[in-house]
Amino acid sequence: MAPQRVIVAVKWGPLDGRRAVLAPGDVLRVGRGERAGLVVPHDRQMSALHFEISWDGARCQFRDLDSATGTLRNGEAGHTSGDLANGAWLKAGETVLTVHFE
Repeated sequence: MAPQRVIVAVKWGPLDGRRAVLAPGDVLRVGRGERAGLVVPHDRQMSALHFEISWDGARCQFRDLDSATGTLRNGEAGHTSGDLANGAWLKAGETVLTVHFE
Protein backbone atom coordinates (compact mmCIF):
# COMPACT_ATOMS: atom_id res chain seq x y z
CA MET A 1 0.00 0.00 0.00
CA ALA A 2 1.35 3.44 -0.96
CA PRO A 3 1.93 5.96 1.84
CA GLN A 4 -0.86 8.46 2.49
CA ARG A 5 -0.44 11.82 0.77
CA VAL A 6 -1.79 15.29 1.56
CA ILE A 7 -3.63 17.30 -1.07
CA VAL A 8 -3.51 21.09 -0.78
CA ALA A 9 -6.15 22.77 -2.95
CA VAL A 10 -6.84 26.44 -3.65
CA LYS A 11 -10.54 26.92 -2.92
CA TRP A 12 -10.81 30.68 -3.26
CA GLY A 13 -8.57 33.22 -4.93
CA PRO A 14 -6.68 33.85 -8.15
CA LEU A 15 -5.70 30.19 -8.64
CA ASP A 16 -9.02 28.59 -7.68
CA GLY A 17 -8.85 24.87 -8.40
CA ARG A 18 -5.05 24.53 -8.41
CA ARG A 19 -3.68 21.65 -6.33
CA ALA A 20 -0.42 20.39 -4.90
CA VAL A 21 0.25 16.91 -3.56
CA LEU A 22 2.63 16.23 -0.66
CA ALA A 23 4.21 12.82 -0.13
CA PRO A 24 5.64 11.95 3.30
CA GLY A 25 8.68 14.12 3.96
CA ASP A 26 7.57 16.93 1.63
CA VAL A 27 7.39 20.62 2.49
CA LEU A 28 5.33 23.01 0.37
CA ARG A 29 6.00 26.74 0.54
CA VAL A 30 3.15 29.00 -0.60
CA GLY A 31 3.56 32.62 -1.63
CA ARG A 32 3.51 35.27 -4.32
CA GLY A 33 7.21 34.96 -5.22
CA GLU A 34 8.87 32.58 -7.63
CA ARG A 35 10.76 30.77 -4.81
CA ALA A 36 7.45 29.33 -3.55
CA GLY A 37 6.46 25.79 -4.51
CA LEU A 38 2.85 26.94 -5.01
CA VAL A 39 3.04 30.42 -6.52
CA VAL A 40 0.02 32.73 -6.25
CA PRO A 41 1.34 35.69 -8.28
CA HIS A 42 -1.83 37.81 -8.47
CA ASP A 43 -2.63 37.93 -4.73
CA ARG A 44 -1.04 41.23 -3.68
CA GLN A 45 -2.03 40.61 -0.03
CA MET A 46 0.21 37.53 0.09
CA SER A 47 3.91 37.72 0.97
CA ALA A 48 6.58 36.38 -1.40
CA LEU A 49 6.96 33.36 0.91
CA HIS A 50 3.86 33.41 3.10
CA PHE A 51 3.62 30.00 4.82
CA GLU A 52 4.67 26.39 4.50
CA ILE A 53 2.94 23.05 4.98
CA SER A 54 4.92 19.97 5.97
CA TRP A 55 3.82 16.33 5.94
CA ASP A 56 5.82 13.55 7.61
CA GLY A 57 3.36 10.75 6.86
CA ALA A 58 1.61 10.99 10.23
CA ARG A 59 1.42 14.69 11.08
CA CYS A 60 0.59 17.67 8.88
CA GLN A 61 1.70 21.09 10.08
CA PHE A 62 1.79 24.67 8.88
CA ARG A 63 4.18 27.49 9.74
CA ASP A 64 3.77 31.15 8.86
CA LEU A 65 7.01 32.45 7.32
CA ASP A 66 6.93 35.89 8.97
CA SER A 67 4.35 37.09 6.45
CA ALA A 68 3.18 40.70 6.48
CA THR A 69 -0.51 39.85 7.05
CA GLY A 70 -0.38 36.51 8.88
CA THR A 71 -2.08 33.21 8.14
CA LEU A 72 -5.54 32.24 9.39
CA ARG A 73 -6.07 28.60 10.36
CA ASN A 74 -9.73 27.58 10.17
CA GLY A 75 -10.68 31.26 10.48
CA GLU A 76 -8.58 31.87 13.60
CA ALA A 77 -5.85 34.51 13.67
CA GLY A 78 -2.86 34.57 15.99
CA HIS A 79 -1.37 31.18 15.13
CA THR A 80 2.08 31.17 13.56
CA SER A 81 2.29 27.37 13.41
CA GLY A 82 0.30 24.29 14.29
CA ASP A 83 -1.20 20.99 13.27
CA LEU A 84 -3.60 20.65 10.37
CA ALA A 85 -6.36 18.04 10.46
CA ASN A 86 -8.10 16.56 7.44
CA GLY A 87 -10.40 19.26 6.03
CA ALA A 88 -8.53 22.18 7.64
CA TRP A 89 -8.22 25.43 5.75
CA LEU A 90 -5.72 28.26 5.66
CA LYS A 91 -6.18 31.84 4.46
CA ALA A 92 -3.20 33.83 3.26
CA GLY A 93 -3.89 37.19 1.69
CA GLU A 94 -7.08 36.76 -0.33
CA THR A 95 -6.44 33.06 -1.02
CA VAL A 96 -8.07 30.15 0.85
CA LEU A 97 -6.49 26.68 0.68
CA THR A 98 -7.82 23.39 2.05
CA VAL A 99 -5.90 20.36 3.27
CA HIS A 100 -7.17 16.81 2.73
CA PHE A 101 -5.55 13.47 3.48
CA GLU A 102 -5.86 10.70 0.91
